[in-house]
Amino acid sequence: RMDETELKLNQEKKEDEERSVVVFKYRWVVVLLHSLLFTSSQMTWLTYVSIATQIKSAYGLNSTEINFTSLIFFLVYVPVTFPSIWIIERFGVRVGGGIAAIATLFGGWFRMLGRYHYGWLIVGQGIAGFGSPFIINSISQLCAEWFPEKQRVLATGLVCSANLIGSAIGFLLPGLVVTDSGSLMTLLFIEGGVCAVTSVLYLIFYRNRKSYSPETWDESMRAKRTDFKTSIKSCLSNRNLWVIMALAGISQGVFNTAATVLTQVLNQLAYTDLESSILGGIVIIFGLIGCIIIGPIIDRTKSYKISLMVCLFVATLSLSIFSGILAPERIVPLGVVASFLGLFTTPTVPLSLDLGAETSHPNPEVVSSGLINSFGALLSITFTLIVNRILDDNRTVVAATVLSVLMGVSFLFTILVKQDLKRSEEEKLKIEER
Repeated sequence: RMDETELKLNQEKKEDEERSVVVFKYRWVVVLLHSLLFTSSQMTWLTYVSIATQIKSAYGLNSTEINFTSLIFFLVYVPVTFPSIWIIERFGVRVGGGIAAIATLFGGWFRMLGRYHYGWLIVGQGIAGFGSPFIINSISQLCAEWFPEKQRVLATGLVCSANLIGSAIGFLLPGLVVTDSGSLMTLLFIEGGVCAVTSVLYLIFYRNRKSYSPETWDESMRAKRTDFKTSIKSCLSNRNLWVIMALAGISQGVFNTAATVLTQVLNQLAYTDLESSILGGIVIIFGLIGCIIIGPIIDRTKSYKISLMVCLFVATLSLSIFSGILAPERIVPLGVVASFLGLFTTPTVPLSLDLGAETSHPNPEVVSSGLINSFGALLSITFTLIVNRILDDNRTVVAATVLSVLMGVSFLFTILVKQDLKRSEEEKLKIEER
């Protein structure tokens, strides 16, 4: 019996050694560079909604116009999604990321012209937003190209965590720097510098890896992968991917809408911009923790469905409690509930992206992630417009309740999703053949 156990351990060790030959340490540099660029993009997205009071004073805007500085990212995202998918699939992540780096760099600095007119500010946001789909849609493909199967969800979670870090900076930094309309330019100068540094680092040091999975994929598997048009048609005819798009798109839409209107909601209840920034920061920090925790668990267990069900159920419950206790002078209980909301909502992003790549295999990862994220962007626009209309009538609790119900709908879709792990099964077969 001991001989059998030892033989099994030696076999597993041998397989690990075979896999390690094709895994490069530079993959962590790639993740870092992509994450830094993603952080800059997300920071730019939320700059203005967290300092709504000062922006109103500087430009004489209403809440809808302020929220449009965030909404413009999603409006740009939708039409750019399919060109970005084609470019990433045809020329690689580096070219797509390079386009994003240039857009982030110029967008970050173009916003400085916003000191003269609100229109220039929107143009700057739009330029930065143009790069967003190139960053987001390439995450799954980047992780598939550079990481072995057992590290893939972890890698996806780490890159998606940059979304949270950038959002946290976008929430917290403006509230700390901008004390009046005159200090707005100081903030834009700081953020422009961050965008410049991360973009230049990406352009200089990011490297493509032409072969696919570091663990098992080779040129023969590359040949099996379908062309762009065929991939789109194949993914759109995949019922399970539509279910994943629905649950992920709704949860993304709710999260993005909440991030956009949070300051507006809390201002109506006499909370300050700084207090709203702190609550937003709590959601994002705990979301980062959630992504770090869920990655290794999924990489080992592959329990996508049950994890999505648990995460979205707790997220729905947390958002419902948040709506129920939403009232003035309750910053501490709201902060506690916000921590649970972030902890369980945010991990659904890497979970849904990786499950989408699994169920749509052998289509390129960039196609499934692009479809999921574009659907999320469409719903973000729709939900933001609906909730903003409700808030115009000062019905804050109603707005929060609507978001809770929508999150509940996302949870219901997890019942329909199937755990169809085509990519993992194919990679497992390749290992067994060695």
